[in-house]
Amino acid sequence: MQQLRGAGSIKKMMGMLPGMGKMKDQLDNFDEREIVRTEAIIQSMTQAERKNPKILNGSRRLRIARGSGMTVTDVNALVQRFEQAAKMMKTVARGGVPQIPGMGPMPGMGGHGGKKKQQAKGKGKQRSGNPAKRAQEAAGVAAKQAEAPSGSGFGLGGGAGAQPTEEDMAKLQQMLGKGLR
Repeated sequence: MQQLRGAGSIKKMMGMLPGMGKMKDQLDNFDEREIVRTEAIIQSMTQAERKNPKILNGSRRLRIARGSGMTVTDVNALVQRFEQAAKMMKTVARGGVPQIPGMGPMPGMGGHGGKKKQQAKGKGKQRSGNPAKRAQEAAGVAAKQAEAPSGSGFGLGGGAGAQPTEEDMAKLQQMLGKGLR
């Protein structure tokens, strides 16, 4: 923790990072006493609590707050910030881009935050749990399939996997011939 007390150099380094220029005001308004408070809370924890913050129940948090001269709310806020930082690090470790509050998407990174939509295995669209509604949805899907025009997107052929007829091939060559001249 001794190295963190030179917060002026930290501010300067963070100001050089891409995207951190937007956070310059926040860096300028940073209260360096917050580091001392955080250190006091951590020093009031046992080794087991530092290694695994999930074991912190209400009575442990109260003991830590009293030992550090802080409130239980302060202890809870520190634990929450730690959990957010751990989540961010896991995202980075998986090759994703973390969403840092106040920064917005990083240029050239796609802006997805490393998150991908996951579908339930073996399911496309979710079905209703109501049997009557599910039957109605199935009837609607069947009606749409009956109405759908057959053939390719070019207006040729008789459907998926069907071979074009001689007439279709002649039409296609005629269209391509006109486009080449």
